[in-house]
Amino acid sequence: MRRNNKYDYSDKKKIRGLKRRFRNLNRYILEREEVLPIPPNDSSTYRGYRSYVFDFGRDFPGFHRYPERIKKRVYQSLIDFTYNLNQLKGDSEKEYRIFCCLTTPDIDYAAVSILFTRSGMESFYDGLLGRRNLNPDQYQLTTNREVLCHELDVWIPNELDVKGIIREDEDGELQGKQIWLIGSFEE
Repeated sequence: MRRNNKYDYSDKKKIRGLKRRFRNLNRYILEREEVLPIPPNDSSTYRGYRSYVFDFGRDFPGFHRYPERIKKRVYQSLIDFTYNLNQLKGDSEKEYRIFCCLTTPDIDYAAVSILFTRSGMESFYDGLLGRRNLNPDQYQLTTNREVLCHELDVWIPNELDVKGIIREDEDGELQGKQIWLIGSFEE
Protein backbone atom coordinates (compact mmCIF):
# COMPACT_ATOMS: atom_id res chain seq x y z
CA MET A 1 0.00 0.00 0.00
CA ARG A 2 1.33 3.39 -0.94
CA ARG A 3 1.36 6.18 1.62
CA ASN A 4 0.62 9.72 0.54
CA ASN A 5 2.80 12.14 2.43
CA LYS A 6 5.23 14.91 1.65
CA TYR A 7 8.28 12.65 2.19
CA ASP A 8 7.24 10.01 -0.33
CA TYR A 9 9.70 10.15 -3.24
CA SER A 10 9.10 6.65 -4.58
CA ASP A 11 7.93 7.89 -8.00
CA LYS A 12 11.21 9.74 -8.64
CA LYS A 13 14.28 7.80 -9.70
CA LYS A 14 17.69 8.85 -8.53
CA ILE A 15 19.74 10.43 -11.31
CA ARG A 16 23.16 8.82 -11.31
CA GLY A 17 26.34 10.53 -12.45
CA LEU A 18 25.01 14.05 -12.05
CA LYS A 19 28.23 15.48 -10.60
CA ARG A 20 30.31 13.84 -13.33
CA ARG A 21 28.07 15.17 -16.10
CA PHE A 22 28.17 18.70 -14.74
CA ARG A 23 31.94 18.48 -14.17
CA ASN A 24 32.44 17.36 -17.80
CA LEU A 25 30.27 20.24 -19.03
CA ASN A 26 32.33 22.75 -17.02
CA ARG A 27 35.59 21.22 -18.25
CA TYR A 28 34.39 21.47 -21.87
CA ILE A 29 33.45 25.13 -21.36
CA LEU A 30 36.68 26.06 -19.56
CA GLU A 31 38.80 24.57 -22.36
CA ARG A 32 37.02 26.70 -24.94
CA GLU A 33 36.69 30.03 -23.16
CA GLU A 34 40.41 30.78 -22.94
CA VAL A 35 40.78 32.20 -26.47
CA LEU A 36 38.45 33.13 -29.30
CA PRO A 37 38.60 30.78 -32.28
CA ILE A 38 40.09 32.03 -35.54
CA PRO A 39 38.02 31.78 -38.72
CA PRO A 40 39.38 28.70 -40.50
CA ASN A 41 39.49 29.92 -44.08
CA ASP A 42 37.97 32.16 -46.73
CA SER A 43 36.71 29.48 -49.14
CA SER A 44 33.38 29.86 -50.89
CA THR A 45 31.85 26.95 -48.95
CA TYR A 46 32.70 28.39 -45.51
CA ARG A 47 29.52 29.68 -43.86
CA GLY A 48 31.16 32.33 -41.68
CA TYR A 49 30.53 31.04 -38.15
CA ARG A 50 31.78 28.63 -35.49
CA SER A 51 29.42 26.88 -33.12
CA TYR A 52 29.93 24.94 -29.90
CA VAL A 53 27.05 22.49 -29.69
CA PHE A 54 25.78 21.00 -26.42
CA ASP A 55 23.61 17.93 -26.99
CA PHE A 56 21.72 17.61 -23.72
CA GLY A 57 19.64 14.73 -25.03
CA ARG A 58 22.85 12.69 -25.07
CA ASP A 59 24.88 14.25 -22.24
CA PHE A 60 22.05 14.96 -19.78
CA PRO A 61 19.32 12.39 -20.57
CA GLY A 62 15.99 13.02 -18.88
CA PHE A 63 16.78 16.69 -18.23
CA HIS A 64 13.14 17.35 -17.35
CA ARG A 65 13.59 15.18 -14.22
CA TYR A 66 16.64 17.08 -12.96
CA PRO A 67 16.31 19.29 -9.88
CA GLU A 68 15.70 22.97 -10.59
CA ARG A 69 19.01 23.98 -9.01
CA ILE A 70 20.92 21.79 -11.50
CA LYS A 71 18.94 23.17 -14.43
CA LYS A 72 19.70 26.69 -13.23
CA ARG A 73 23.43 25.91 -12.97
CA VAL A 74 23.49 24.50 -16.51
CA TYR A 75 21.71 27.53 -17.96
CA GLN A 76 23.90 29.92 -15.98
CA SER A 77 27.06 28.12 -17.15
CA LEU A 78 26.09 28.60 -20.79
CA ILE A 79 25.24 32.28 -20.25
CA ASP A 80 28.53 32.84 -18.42
CA PHE A 81 30.40 31.07 -21.24
CA THR A 82 28.82 33.46 -23.74
CA TYR A 83 29.66 36.47 -21.57
CA ASN A 84 33.29 35.39 -21.13
CA LEU A 85 33.75 34.91 -24.88
CA ASN A 86 32.30 38.39 -25.46
CA GLN A 87 34.80 39.83 -22.98
CA LEU A 88 37.69 38.31 -24.96
CA LYS A 89 36.86 40.32 -28.09
CA GLY A 90 39.58 42.78 -29.07
CA ASP A 91 39.69 45.48 -31.76
CA SER A 92 40.19 42.95 -34.56
CA GLU A 93 37.19 40.87 -33.38
CA LYS A 94 34.85 43.82 -32.91
CA GLU A 95 32.44 42.68 -35.64
CA TYR A 96 32.11 39.15 -34.20
CA ARG A 97 28.65 38.27 -32.90
CA ILE A 98 28.76 35.83 -30.01
CA PHE A 99 25.56 34.43 -28.50
CA CYS A 100 24.01 31.28 -27.14
CA CYS A 101 20.82 29.66 -28.32
CA LEU A 102 18.73 27.95 -25.62
CA THR A 103 15.38 26.21 -25.65
CA THR A 104 13.02 26.24 -22.69
CA PRO A 105 11.27 24.88 -20.64
CA ASP A 106 13.36 21.73 -21.14
CA ILE A 107 16.69 22.04 -22.85
CA ASP A 108 17.48 19.32 -25.36
CA TYR A 109 19.93 21.30 -27.44
CA ALA A 110 22.01 24.42 -26.91
CA ALA A 111 24.69 26.13 -28.95
CA VAL A 112 27.12 28.96 -28.40
CA SER A 113 27.78 30.51 -31.80
CA ILE A 114 30.46 32.89 -32.97
CA LEU A 115 29.53 34.63 -36.20
CA PHE A 116 32.63 36.02 -37.90
CA THR A 117 30.94 37.72 -40.85
CA ARG A 118 27.61 39.26 -41.83
CA SER A 119 26.99 36.36 -44.23
CA GLY A 120 27.51 34.03 -41.25
CA MET A 121 24.71 35.82 -39.40
CA GLU A 122 22.38 35.57 -42.39
CA SER A 123 23.22 31.88 -42.78
CA PHE A 124 22.52 31.27 -39.09
CA TYR A 125 19.13 33.02 -39.11
CA ASP A 126 18.10 31.21 -42.31
CA GLY A 127 18.94 27.89 -40.70
CA LEU A 128 17.23 28.72 -37.40
CA LEU A 129 14.01 30.10 -38.79
CA GLY A 130 13.80 27.90 -41.88
CA ARG A 131 14.35 24.62 -40.08
CA ARG A 132 11.83 25.19 -37.30
CA ASN A 133 8.84 26.01 -39.55
CA LEU A 134 7.74 28.83 -37.28
CA ASN A 135 4.30 30.21 -38.01
CA PRO A 136 4.44 34.01 -37.44
CA ASP A 137 0.82 34.00 -36.28
CA GLN A 138 1.62 31.70 -33.35
CA TYR A 139 5.06 32.98 -32.32
CA GLN A 140 6.29 36.44 -31.48
CA LEU A 141 9.70 37.99 -30.99
CA THR A 142 10.47 39.52 -27.60
CA THR A 143 13.46 41.39 -26.22
CA ASN A 144 12.20 41.41 -22.63
CA ARG A 145 14.99 39.90 -20.54
CA GLU A 146 12.76 39.75 -17.45
CA VAL A 147 10.66 36.99 -19.03
CA LEU A 148 13.72 34.78 -19.37
CA CYS A 149 15.19 35.74 -15.98
CA HIS A 150 11.87 34.89 -14.32
CA GLU A 151 11.40 31.68 -16.33
CA LEU A 152 14.87 30.24 -15.60
CA ASP A 153 15.85 32.14 -12.46
CA VAL A 154 19.23 33.14 -13.95
CA TRP A 155 21.30 36.31 -14.04
CA ILE A 156 22.02 37.84 -17.44
CA PRO A 157 24.72 40.54 -17.59
CA ASN A 158 23.61 43.92 -18.94
CA GLU A 159 26.23 43.69 -21.71
CA LEU A 160 24.31 40.80 -23.30
CA ASP A 161 21.15 41.30 -25.34
CA VAL A 162 18.20 38.92 -25.16
CA LYS A 163 15.89 37.90 -27.99
CA GLY A 164 13.20 35.29 -27.62
CA ILE A 165 10.88 33.50 -29.98
CA ILE A 166 7.93 32.70 -27.75
CA ARG A 167 4.28 31.67 -27.82
CA GLU A 168 1.85 33.03 -25.25
CA ASP A 169 -1.75 32.13 -24.50
CA GLU A 170 -4.58 34.61 -23.87
CA ASP A 171 -3.50 35.09 -20.24
CA GLY A 172 0.09 35.98 -21.18
CA GLU A 173 1.46 32.65 -19.93
CA LEU A 174 4.24 31.02 -21.94
CA GLN A 175 3.34 27.75 -23.60
CA GLY A 176 5.28 25.17 -25.57
CA LYS A 177 8.94 25.46 -26.49
CA GLN A 178 10.62 28.83 -26.63
CA ILE A 179 13.91 29.70 -28.33
CA TRP A 180 16.13 32.24 -26.58
CA LEU A 181 19.16 33.99 -28.07
CA ILE A 182 21.46 35.63 -25.51
CA GLY A 183 24.56 37.56 -26.56
CA SER A 184 25.83 40.41 -28.70
CA PHE A 185 23.83 41.14 -31.86
CA GLU A 186 24.71 44.75 -32.67
CA GLU A 187 28.05 46.52 -33.17
